[in-house]
Amino acid sequence: MWKEGDDSYPSGFGRPPRKSQFKKGQSGNPKGRPRKSVAPPPEDLTESKLEKAVRKILRRKYTVKDGEGTKSITGTEALIQAQFQNAAKGDQGAIRLFLELESELERRDRARMEAAERDWREHMAMISRWKEVRQQKWEKAVSEGCEPDPVWPHPDDIIIDEKTQNYWVRGPRDQTQVPFYLHLKALRDLHFCKAALAALSAGTVDGFSPGLHLIIAHTHNMDLPLRWQTRGKHSQALYDWCLRGERWLERQEVKLEAEVLRCHELVHPLGEKIKLQPKLRKFFKPLLPNMKVRSIAELERQMEQATGNPPVLVRT
Repeated sequence: MWKEGDDSYPSGFGRPPRKSQFKKGQSGNPKGRPRKSVAPPPEDLTESKLEKAVRKILRRKYTVKDGEGTKSITGTEALIQAQFQNAAKGDQGAIRLFLELESELERRDRARMEAAERDWREHMAMISRWKEVRQQKWEKAVSEGCEPDPVWPHPDDIIIDEKTQNYWVRGPRDQTQVPFYLHLKALRDLHFCKAALAALSAGTVDGFSPGLHLIIAHTHNMDLPLRWQTRGKHSQALYDWCLRGERWLERQEVKLEAEVLRCHELVHPLGEKIKLQPKLRKFFKPLLPNMKVRSIAELERQMEQATGNPPVLVRT
């Protein structure tokens, strides 16, 4: 074995000195192969004349004729159609290109769907946690004899459908929406009261007037939070109202009309026009002849006047 200072091994052409030879078990390049350097992007990002010309041609509109008639397509669409025609004629290169494009489109579609489902599952999990936290906060506030801040939405108003993986809030989302639902609640009770008075006056609950007020009460009831809704059959609710007596109903009617007016002024500032929602327009339209009203617009004007909220007159 060669040792330092041993001159018995002559060095020369094809015989490098022992000191500079690779040692057994030791790599001659311990740092490994250097990575290929990536050329930096060009500093000048100004659009060249070639780029402008290609973009102009690809975006230009061309008029073509096919089995569906004459239509306008872009240059990019024309190139794809030409390539597709070549594939339909048996061009192997074009066929391979379209099969690869189809596979890539399917892969990207699956990736988008999986990403959307993953994001929605995470969102639904967040909603469930949000409802659970609000439920705990509400129960703690009730046990302490106070209301949590903010109060809305109430945890019972956050409805989660586990089957369809969807959710909605049936009720006020914040404090600003509370007057709207209080207005609906007062309107529902007012129409229950009017239906009961009409039934006692007519001696039956099957007349047109009690039935109309009952339908309106049912419509408002369905838009209320579940906690505020009357459960069971509405005919039973009407019967319960009738049992309270005519004099009590008359006093209650006055109170409810005042409550409706108060809530209405909060929801609709003075001078604002009333516009019925499409669902209510569809509901009232066949009833207009019986109500002796010519149109929905006239009904809206009557509602504005009945609630003490006429529209502002504009001078011309």
